[in-house]
This record gives sequence, C-alpha cells and structure tokens, in this order.
Amino acid sequence: MKHLIIRIEMDDYDRWLATHYQHTEDRKSYGMMDGPVYRDIDNANAAMFHIRTENLERAMQWFRSDVFKEASHRATVRGREFYIADSGVAATTLSPPVDPNSQPYETDSREPMTLADKTAVSGQRPTLDEKHAA
Repeated sequence: MKHLIIRIEMDDYDRWLATHYQHTEDRKSYGMMDGPVYRDIDNANAAMFHIRTENLERAMQWFRSDVFKEASHRATVRGREFYIADSGVAATTLSPPVDPNSQPYETDSREPMTLADKTAVSGQRPTLDEKHAA
C-alpha cells in the first residue's frame, strides 16, 4: 500500500473542500482511497490530504487529467506538494529539491519516528492532535 500525502494551498479552503469531495468517485476510479484532511493551524488556506493506493502510477494519472485541472482551478488551488510513503518507510517527496546539487526524489534513509520516538526525544507526551494524526 502506498500513501500519498499532498500539501495544498488554496485561496478559499471551504471552496476547495467542497470541490474536493465532489470528485471522490473520480479518485476512486483511479484506484485512490480517501483518507483524512489535516488543516494547517498556521494557515487556514492550507491543508494536507492523505490518500491510499495500491497503484501509484494509476493514481498519479488523476492529477494529469483535464477533470482534475478544471477542478483545481474552481477550487482556487495555488500550490501543491506531493509526498509518497510506504508503511514503515520514510516519506519521499515529489517536489523539486531545494538544493540544486541534491538528487531529485531522494528518500530519507532514516527510519520514520513513531509517537513513542517523538516522546522519547522531546521528553513531552504527544498532544491530542498528534495522537489522532498517527
């Protein structure tokens, strides 16, 4: 199972969310299973959306479709960053690298941190939001 996490910035969150849910069946036809939406607490017009898929190549075809492009325009989307993860493997970004000398699409070789790891490192218990995000 692949996990696709998409960070989306838009001009109007409510308009984006309504448009997003209008295309649930379209995403299903590309082999995607919708997961939760995480709204950015620092930017009310940004969110992360979690999608699960067995066939990443097929899922990514949705993002090249004319229907998707038109929906993005209606939903006032300004930017989008994609991250891909396998269960138990660190996430891979599909965004261009910031450092021009780095290799694109590199995977972080470190193991992903669990809430227990974060608690051990920080010495603080996870917040309610962190528990539900896991």
